[in-house]
Formats: sequence, structure tokens, C-alpha cells
Amino acid sequence: MEALIQVPTLGGIVLIDERKPDLSYRLLEQRSRRRKKVLCISREPPERIARRHPMELAEHYWLITGDGGRSVSPFRLDAVYRLIARFLDENAQGTVLLDGVELLMIMNSYEGVRDLLFALHELFRRTQADCVVPIDTRTLTTKELAELRDAFPMVRGNGH
Repeated sequence: MEALIQVPTLGGIVLIDERKPDLSYRLLEQRSRRRKKVLCISREPPERIARRHPMELAEHYWLITGDGGRSVSPFRLDAVYRLIARFLDENAQGTVLLDGVELLMIMNSYEGVRDLLFALHELFRRTQADCVVPIDTRTLTTKELAELRDAFPMVRGNGH
């Protein structure tokens, strides 16, 4: 089995620059194997993610409009924040994967999602929990990319 790159583990967000979240899910699976609880918020249905990336200690939520028990609206950045905060309250040193920031930017704005990421970063640093955020940097302007690179560690994933 190939060794994964090491990402910061003192709490905070790390951005993974990749078109498809392959490395991001492998990092999440690695944390899960270490008996860490994980929260996976994705733009794909939870059942599909659970089949493709089985993790015993994972909670899955779908970024979709609707009234499902395992869904969170991409229009509601406050609901995304509350879901993550509640998970961290119940699972100290857990790991979160937030897949779909491009969707969140389309449904809200870059500035709103940037502010969400900044607020979450502070929450993760306080709780010493980690968050993996896959992002296709081709969807960002040069200024947006520079701003995010200055604020968060960024790792290049596969497929570039």
C-alpha cells in the first residue's frame, strides 16, 4: 500500500487541490482506520460514498436541497457550520471532509464560503480537529486562489 502524504494534525483546514476527491477520501479513510470518527459532507449521495469508501466510524451528509435526515442545504452555510460544530462537540479530535466547496460558492458566493472556511478553521484549531477540503483550483480566480493559499495549507492531489 502506498504511503499517504502527511497533513497538518494540530487542528485546522488543509485544502487538497484535485479535480476528483481521491486523495481527500484516502486521507479520511486513513484517519478512520486509526479509530477516529469522521464526518463526510459531500455533493454525492451518502450511500454511494459509503460503498466506495467504507469507513466504520463515518457519518455521511449530502449537500442537497431537501428534507432528509442526512442532507444539508448548500444554500445554508450556517447549517453547514452548525453540523460541523455539533460533530466536533461530540467527537473530539475527529476529522471532517467538506467536499463541494465549488457548489457552495455557486449557491452562495466566494466571499460567503471564504468566511465559512475562516470560521471553521478557527473552530478546528480550538478543538485540535482536522478538516480536509478538496477543491478544484481551476474554479477560482487568481485572487481567490492566492487568498486561500495564504490562509490555509494546500496540497496538490492526483490528476494534475
